[in-house]
Amino acid sequence: MASGVPEMIRELQAAVTQVSPGDVKDELDRGDVALVVDVREPEEFGGGHVPGAINIPRGVLEIKADPRVPATDPRLSGDQEAKVVVYCGQAPGFRALSAANTLSEMGYSNVVAMAAGTSGWQEAGLPLE
Repeated sequence: MASGVPEMIRELQAAVTQVSPGDVKDELDRGDVALVVDVREPEEFGGGHVPGAINIPRGVLEIKADPRVPATDPRLSGDQEAKVVVYCGQAPGFRALSAANTLSEMGYSNVVAMAAGTSGWQEAGLPLE
């Protein structure tokens, strides 16, 4: 059982599929990704995000992901089998790993975390919106 953030990250890394920013870009270009979710806070999202991403902060993810809850976000909860990529600011990406794990536990069957977040996206030479 995890005793702190580093241990939690290691456990999440073992449980969650991670993909590189380049792979995310390729999948987006092919139309293989239904939704990209930025789980950072709104002010972080406003400072630049992956093109086409929507912002659902990690702190409200469960409420927005559950189609049975009035506050659900249908862009996310509409198809739990669709390919969803989640990301945060940087590696090791605790928020993204936690979000991907939570969505999987909620029944989402095709969720991955972008391994390096927006910092890795930029380092790969990819533009932020």
